[in-house]
Amino acid sequence: MSHEKLETNVGLMAIGIAIVIAIGGLAEIVPLMYQAETIKPLPGVKPYPALELAGGVKSRAAELLSLNRTTLVEKMRRLGLSS
Repeated sequence: MSHEKLETNVGLMAIGIAIVIAIGGLAEIVPLMYQAETIKPLPGVKPYPALELAGGVKSRAAELLSLNRTTLVEKMRRLGLSS
């Protein structure tokens, strides 16, 4: 099929565009289906909480989490974490 036929036939062009978009969508979605399997935590490896990384300073921990300090304190209270 020549390139000219595809560009002059609107219906054929629409079908071609739909196929290309579908393939692109699959290329984005399929890796997400396997994401849980590829990022399993390693045994014995513990992630550092923001509060530990901030040396116990709540305002710095809130900054690391992109939260207001009061929001962090409220979330900690709701989760029963020491404040």
